[in-house]
Amino acid sequence: MKLKTLLLLLLLSGLFPVARGQRTPVRRPAYACALSGMFSPRLVQTQGDSTSVSFVVQNAFSYSLSSRSRLVAPDGKHYPLRHARLYSRDKDGRTVGPCEVVLDGEIWLYADEQRSVRRDSVVMVFDALPRNVRTFDYEEAFEDARNMASSFNIYGIRLDGKAYPKLKHKKAAYSKAPLPELRPAWQKARLRVRLEGELPDRFPLLSPSLFFWGGDTLGCSKAFRVVPGRDAKEQIVEVDCCEPLTVSCSILGQEFVPLFVPGEELTAVVDVEALMRRREGASAEATGETVRFEGEYADLSAVMTYYIENVSKMKLLVALTQRVFKTRRLPTLADYREGLYETLCNWRRDIDADRRLTPRQKEFLHLYAEDCYVNGVLLYRSNMKSFQQICNADSAALAAFDEDLRLADSQPDPHFAELRLFAQPGSLRSLIVYPTRTDWYDYLRLNRVASGRLFDWAREKKETLAAMDSIDQLRVLTETELSALPARYAPTVRQANERLKVTLAEVERVKGKAVPEVPAVKPGQSLLQAIVDTYRGQVVVVDIWDTWCGPCRMGMEGLRPLKEELKGQDVVFVYICDESSPLSEWVRLLPEIGGFHYRLTAEQQARLQLASRSIPHYFIFNKEGELTFDVVGYNPQLPDAIREEINKILHP
Repeated sequence: MKLKTLLLLLLLSGLFPVARGQRTPVRRPAYACALSGMFSPRLVQTQGDSTSVSFVVQNAFSYSLSSRSRLVAPDGKHYPLRHARLYSRDKDGRTVGPCEVVLDGEIWLYADEQRSVRRDSVVMVFDALPRNVRTFDYEEAFEDARNMASSFNIYGIRLDGKAYPKLKHKKAAYSKAPLPELRPAWQKARLRVRLEGELPDRFPLLSPSLFFWGGDTLGCSKAFRVVPGRDAKEQIVEVDCCEPLTVSCSILGQEFVPLFVPGEELTAVVDVEALMRRREGASAEATGETVRFEGEYADLSAVMTYYIENVSKMKLLVALTQRVFKTRRLPTLADYREGLYETLCNWRRDIDADRRLTPRQKEFLHLYAEDCYVNGVLLYRSNMKSFQQICNADSAALAAFDEDLRLADSQPDPHFAELRLFAQPGSLRSLIVYPTRTDWYDYLRLNRVASGRLFDWAREKKETLAAMDSIDQLRVLTETELSALPARYAPTVRQANERLKVTLAEVERVKGKAVPEVPAVKPGQSLLQAIVDTYRGQVVVVDIWDTWCGPCRMGMEGLRPLKEELKGQDVVFVYICDESSPLSEWVRLLPEIGGFHYRLTAEQQARLQLASRSIPHYFIFNKEGELTFDVVGYNPQLPDAIREEINKILHP
């Protein structure tokens, strides 16, 4: 019987030979990912002399492909990319494509507002992998590491059905001590950022990006230094500061909020494999399992990262606004403060009831919540102006409103005495939450407090901030004014004052050319057209921007090479921003950007008569002042599009 079966199998194999190199397709293979689970392999298939890998891309922004992409077998042999096809879904869910991707270098693909791509599929075809290969790497081989942030960054694709092992996550050991007494003094604070998990040696470690949020920066040098750590998976961020400082930090797409404390070191460990699994949706891991903190202030950094969204100044304002919308009545000063206090009491109950929090974390959150409350009390005047627009108040209500505005600056807060934030006026321990930037000096004065270490510190801060405001308004401080500043903050102000001197000298050198007068507008004409007509006879590239706009700054950097190419030709670059751009920052950037600059008032901005108020906004006008190009938003293809449009005008 066995012999008959064997003969039958041999016969069938002769009638139906298996194609050389063909193997069963592997669907949803296990894989490891260095940066983002937004890009995931869904199908690996070898047929004949080629291996195809299909990726699903779930991304609303840009990503990159490289013509140098290849598969790498365990023995180190490379299998190069032959061609690639792209399938897209439009905003209605319909599949568009396939379209062949032209492999002529590093290719950027992006989803614009009109296409609203929710999911792409990229099919990449390589030379065939050997039949015995059970795991391989997908290597993009970018020459420019800057593209890594928008690339696939996948490695270690498995074909044997086995999964990549999960890392054993260490439980953070948090301090059980109460919040410490702070003694502000200039020292170095360090953040050690370490990646945990498999990361190929060939993959460059991107530097952490840092963003100030909430606080003033008088107590820090603002010059963050990134230095190498113990190995390629670690980097250290250093800053000189004299009081605690919170910033938003991001690396590998993971955001967290470390607390920098003078003289202390904090470690943030980012689990790249847990991060990838969570983004892919293959795991329900909590955010706290992707980043853990180590160090004396690990517990406070964790609570700032994972809990703080439950308590915020914005939530306080939203709660007040909802009450006003519901009643359609302007609250009195007493009603306003009781509304704030009700929200504070709700926060207190929620904090105390949360069993995940340690006693020290609860203590910190109570202080943070009270700081939000104090901020709301101080913002009564500006918030009430906003509420006035919501309500249709009669004359009697408006009269009462004006009286309450007068009282707001002199009437003490009835809940001041119960706040833990100011319970120890001779201590500075409350500074642990000061980076949230509330003006405690005005609040203490409102409540008849005029002494104590905390009051003296708040007064010094108020005086120094007033000096910095003068610098922001482009007024150079005299040596007498600088000498009168508190010693703690004087170095920061002196540095800012010296930078202003250098900036003003440079601006004076280019002012007549770089900052023209805003032209008069003819009847029926927009201000934009009036500005463009000033440069009649030249091609005019207009960039509507603001100093605080990240994409605007990215666009300027992207267009820098094009501006160099066009030097000496009949092309001018005109930059228009409004008064939301801080004057000092705008002035500082003028020499760096080049071109012609206009900083418009709100009234002048309205007279531009723009169809869209989104920025950045780019226009091109020909030599006759006619609009030929109008694009909102920056993407990596924009410089090429602007170059092509300018060349059409210059060389018809």
